[in-house]
Amino acid sequence: MVDRLLLLAGPPFGPALFRGVEARLRTLAPSLRVESAAVPRGDGPPFAPEAAGALVFAHGLAIPAALRSGAGALILSNGPITRLDPATRSLAALGPLLAPLLHPAPWLRWLRSSAGLRRAVANPYAMDRDTVAALCGPAVADREGRRLVAAYLRWLPSAVPGPAAECPTWALWGDEDVLYPTSEADLFDAQASGGRVTWLPGGRFLHPEELPWAVADAVLARARELAVPGAGALPTAPMSRSDGSRPGSTKSTNSNSFGEHV
Repeated sequence: MVDRLLLLAGPPFGPALFRGVEARLRTLAPSLRVESAAVPRGDGPPFAPEAAGALVFAHGLAIPAALRSGAGALILSNGPITRLDPATRSLAALGPLLAPLLHPAPWLRWLRSSAGLRRAVANPYAMDRDTVAALCGPAVADREGRRLVAAYLRWLPSAVPGPAAECPTWALWGDEDVLYPTSEADLFDAQASGGRVTWLPGGRFLHPEELPWAVADAVLARARELAVPGAGALPTAPMSRSDGSRPGSTKSTNSNSFGEHV
């Protein structure tokens, strides 16, 4: 039985990435048990918190850890399914030189730049100084945090592609992401047993920050289908949502209330 929802972020983000998502979930389903966390947790694989019995929404670089976490069910979102993005692969290749570069001053300066997180949002001005500090600062605030993040980043090239999921698994994908484009979700949908994808129209890599209501609504709909305690019942009428067709396609597909192609 799936008994709770765990929102899982990967580097460079901390749990603050889900602040808007959590706020909407607590409004819509106040009895739902919602937790948020970030990887890495600990010194070695799976680097993830205890996830047995949880519906895990794993975003970005948390996906490889989530696939090994023992989750009760998974929603994978805009991250490495079959390949790593070039920036992460370059960082991983730095080896022992990586940890010193994760010091907050240079790290946050790079993330605020046009080469950093401004490419990960539809509105580049959303990645202002304070927002980047809130989302990314805690993970590298001390030496131990920097050491763990560096170890996790070095591990990622060996972890992607990851193992086949051993639990019910879906994808929730921003369809305008340049780091992990729709082709990555298409491959997951084709290869995973029973795989299904829901598209977030206009979503880029940082859609939990820019589109928290859309993420919360979609995740809550999945929690309701899994009968997670406190999530509430499925609506009797179909939800107003994307028809689940491939982005850019004019052809509709059969879809259920979660908006996925089946």
